[in-house]
Amino acid sequence: MIRTVVALVVVAAALARTRASAVALAGLAPAFFLLANRIFSPQFFVLVLVAVVVASALTVRRPVELLAVMGACAVATTADTVLFQTMLGAQPVASEPKWLVVSVLTYVPVFAAGAWLVVRAVAVKGGPTTTTQPPQPSARLNTVPASD
Repeated sequence: MIRTVVALVVVAAALARTRASAVALAGLAPAFFLLANRIFSPQFFVLVLVAVVVASALTVRRPVELLAVMGACAVATTADTVLFQTMLGAQPVASEPKWLVVSVLTYVPVFAAGAWLVVRAVAVKGGPTTTTQPPQPSARLNTVPASD
């Protein structure tokens, strides 16, 4: 399953229609790899959040969409902190009564946000990434002579 998820994101990045979409999808590939491996460590979760934030910056167009993605990241980060700091010290973790709920709150919101960003990046309309024209030079600025 892990290879399939990452492969789908990499293929979507290769077929992306814009550079922004390609970069967003390429950045999400390692995030999906870590999420599919169920990494509980906060330092790995930071990479996942960075990938989601960068993909959001490149694909999200409306503030309400950004708020939803960042809200999902906030819930997931909080749950990951609770899971790592309090529950993983217990051996075995299954002995903790609410570990499954906290684990679901760690992965489902950020996985859903990442999946939505993949759909958003794939849906972006634009020309192929290889035929992008260089920016045209701007018009000359007229200078105003200094007064004496």
